[in-house]
Amino acid sequence: MSTLKQILIALTLTVPLPGQSQPVITGVVNGASFQPGVASGSWVTITGSNLSSVTATWEKAIVDGRLPTALDGVSVSLGGKPGYIYYVSPTQINLQAPDLDPGVVTVVVTTPTGTGTVTTTAVQTAPAMFLWAGKYVVATRQDYSLAVKNGTFTGNTTVPAKPGDVIVLWGTGFGPTKPVVPAGIPVPVDKLYPTASDVTVTVNNIPALVYGAALSPESAGLYQVAIQIPTSAADGDWPIQATIGGVKSPASALITVQQQIKGASCSFPLVSIQTGSDASCKGGNTHMYPVGMPGASCHGWRAVDTSGREHDNSANSIVCNGDGTFSFVQFAGNLTCSGNGQPKTYRPNTCAQDIPPTLFSIPTNLACCSAPTSTACKTGIPEVGVAGASIFLNSLLCVP
Repeated sequence: MSTLKQILIALTLTVPLPGQSQPVITGVVNGASFQPGVASGSWVTITGSNLSSVTATWEKAIVDGRLPTALDGVSVSLGGKPGYIYYVSPTQINLQAPDLDPGVVTVVVTTPTGTGTVTTTAVQTAPAMFLWAGKYVVATRQDYSLAVKNGTFTGNTTVPAKPGDVIVLWGTGFGPTKPVVPAGIPVPVDKLYPTASDVTVTVNNIPALVYGAALSPESAGLYQVAIQIPTSAADGDWPIQATIGGVKSPASALITVQQQIKGASCSFPLVSIQTGSDASCKGGNTHMYPVGMPGASCHGWRAVDTSGREHDNSANSIVCNGDGTFSFVQFAGNLTCSGNGQPKTYRPNTCAQDIPPTLFSIPTNLACCSAPTSTACKTGIPEVGVAGASIFLNSLLCVP
């Protein structure tokens, strides 16, 4: 290749074209807390203008397990080391920082139209939890169901954490691990990579039991912190903070704690019935089934009567009538809401119906039905009166 041709190629790569602008960096912040600074190996967000001419992610750019240091012509260096770019757009870049020594570092964004440069401070740890809706920590249960205030996501019913729940917090910036995993590769799955220092967590300034903190397998720079919500925590939105190496995460992050599921529009989400009963509502064992829980397509219950026979029932089309009663369609002999259902109206404290109840009782958390083996499926079971009854949702066993 001639020298002239080499110069022309270099010019097209480094000189802004007419009508195009060089990148401008307005911020370099923690990718979870959005506070200034960079933690070694953590997630970083760069904001500005002219950062990229396209919007893209690294989905198709990971080669041989190595994360890309350039994406659609955009690259970033921090302290002279390449960052690992996950996302680019005209106004934002998300990346995993390289391994950095503490101190002032120069950040350079290079695009086909030029470069932008700023300085920032690198630190070893800057713990922060990712947020939903800009304020609630990203938290899941062990079955990966979301532990967040209901209403946070439109059209998606979620169940907040309750006192005593074991949940997993998701964050970044928790520092080195033992053994060390270098930046730029997904975390191997063959062993655990816990943080080199212990993590403590408080919920509304109450210490939480921390089971451990480690990098999430097959990810990069993403940490999981497993805790138990303090049993003394009251209902409410409370600040939740993690501390490692004397450095605290932002106090503005919140977690919702709620003792039990509240009925959405019904004040009677669980029905108490008796099997083998007579006209006086007295007879065999008492069983609970959540026929009145709003918002689910099909509830079912299996109970054993006084002669030992099992009876299957299911119900859907549940409607709160606003007068202390609710209506539903009952299907006898199955748990799938199939066949010819019979319309029923439930009237508390009466026997003038096919299912003679006594009174509504403790709500049962049916969110666990997406993972019926989870210990959360025990949530809300009354301490008495459930012998011989199993509760189902859409044919999944929730309460054995």
